[in-house]
Amino acid sequence: MRKIIIILLALISITGYSQWGDLTPKPKKVFFERVPEPVKAITICVTSITLDALGDAWIADGKNTSMAHSFQAASTGILLTTPFVIDLEKRHWLPYCATYVSFRIALFDPVYNMARYGTLEHRSNSNTWDKALTVVSPPDGIMFFGRCIFLGVAIAIPIQELSK
Repeated sequence: MRKIIIILLALISITGYSQWGDLTPKPKKVFFERVPEPVKAITICVTSITLDALGDAWIADGKNTSMAHSFQAASTGILLTTPFVIDLEKRHWLPYCATYVSFRIALFDPVYNMARYGTLEHRSNSNTWDKALTVVSPPDGIMFFGRCIFLGVAIAIPIQELSK
């Protein structure tokens, strides 16, 4: 009986595909095809980094860890959708990675600190980045200036490189 059902389904699908010709309407442009590539790259990077920072802050505070893990899973899921949303060629891989790293430097700590401590600049002894910043001890204005520079670079790279 199972073989008969499989044969019937195969015949139906073959018949359906054979009738798929010029009479079927052509699909309209998908939303992602109308959005420029730099906007897609910036949106994916910022959303992923923000969700990851929120998840890390909530886990460190012990707040609603199931929701925090959901944030981190969504962050990873967004990054995994990148090849399906952005039309990346081999020459675009390095600019995309540079964009992600620049956004990570510019946004992760401020979002994490605001979610966990309520201030933009907070240094703890829990991770290597904060320990290095404590040793170097730059003034807060310099840190803000540096993050602004990285934010500008992170926005300029996709506009310059991915729009070609």
